Amino acid sequence: MLIIAQEPSQATDKLRRLLDSLGMKSRVFYTNFETDVDGNTISLASSFSYSSEDDYQGKPLFFNDLSVPLYWELWTLGITTYLFDGKNRRANIIFRENVRERTVKQVEWFGQGEKVVAIDDYNRYGWRTKQRLLDDEGQALMDIYFNRNQEEVLLHYIQDGYLIDQESEGRDRIFSGREELTKVVLNQILKSDEAIICMDSNLIPILQTLNADRLVYCSDSHDGLEFIQSQVNHVLITNYYPQEERRSGLIYLAGAEQEGNQPFVAQAMVMTASENIEGLAGLVDKFPDIDFHIAALTSMGPKLTCLEEKTNVHLYPGISRKKYRELLRKSSIYLDLNYGSEVSDVTLEAIANEQLLYGLASTVHRQYYKALPTVFASVEEMGQSIRQLLQEPDVYPRALKAQKEALKLADRAEIMAFFNQLEGGER
Repeated sequence: MLIIAQEPSQATDKLRRLLDSLGMKSRVFYTNFETDVDGNTISLASSFSYSSEDDYQGKPLFFNDLSVPLYWELWTLGITTYLFDGKNRRANIIFRENVRERTVKQVEWFGQGEKVVAIDDYNRYGWRTKQRLLDDEGQALMDIYFNRNQEEVLLHYIQDGYLIDQESEGRDRIFSGREELTKVVLNQILKSDEAIICMDSNLIPILQTLNADRLVYCSDSHDGLEFIQSQVNHVLITNYYPQEERRSGLIYLAGAEQEGNQPFVAQAMVMTASENIEGLAGLVDKFPDIDFHIAALTSMGPKLTCLEEKTNVHLYPGISRKKYRELLRKSSIYLDLNYGSEVSDVTLEAIANEQLLYGLASTVHRQYYKALPTVFASVEEMGQSIRQLLQEPDVYPRALKAQKEALKLADRAEIMAFFNQLEGGER
């Protein structure tokens, strides 16, 4: 099935993870111009740049392997690398996410007075996918998209809006803008028997003409759904809503990712925007056999850093989303004990990941969590429950089932049956 959205989001991530967990083959089409994509992702630009499976092979370009004119050299100053022509600085190298690996994400080329005049983008496979040309004011003039052989395949005149497809036969195609290009690409990539999960309401009229019977809409919230419900067969909701807030006619997906057979591991996690985590120090001392993973998007205060000397405490200041999800996958307990605002929807992600949520009535970030049997009035009561969890293996699956029932999470078998029906073309 084909997922269609404007750009990556938490909602698209949730949907893709759910389909993967159900064993459903899917791919996603983003109506943007991203060029650094995986083999199951298509964008307006990548549909022109990538033409075979070989294009998805390779590794990020190491900075020393960047092709430069003879006698030019790369100088690294701290974490920044520049390109010099022997006298003048001619370019700035921007590294990919893991700076230590020194692989190229972008190259900023300088004109007179070190003013950036062009920016080259490199993908995860090590080849240049795009060059952006800038005017004297630093505004984007034009994007040139390349294939792996460094042939120009698509030109985007940004200020005027139109695009030119550089066909190999020499017969260029001109598109008035993104909307026209989107229609053409959809007609090219959509298979006749493919179910469509649309996450961009603007595309519904177009998609209805392509495969209306197998078209559903997916959203992360209830906002703006009244009209959409009349246009498609089904509307899916990725975010969790308590039973009393749910609307009729919608299919709620939260919780369906749970397989119900995860073994218990003595790993606990908390994501926090505050150093004030109720009872954490006591739990760390009381349960030396549990590894406590404490993560934050920013730096951490002394109340947390002082715990680093404990062998069962692991701190992750400035954690990436990738690392956070890695920790979620290996943890069985989530501690909703931190004061202050919740970081994104981390508790919901933890529940969807089949973690058992422990918290206090005074700290849990959502009112309906107070109905959970693992939310207590005191840290002492919570500690007793965690001890039982460690001592009795049967407690964990029973507690997860009770959590799922209390929150009225989606039934995995029913959601799988729905997608199987959608994939089979039945309404």
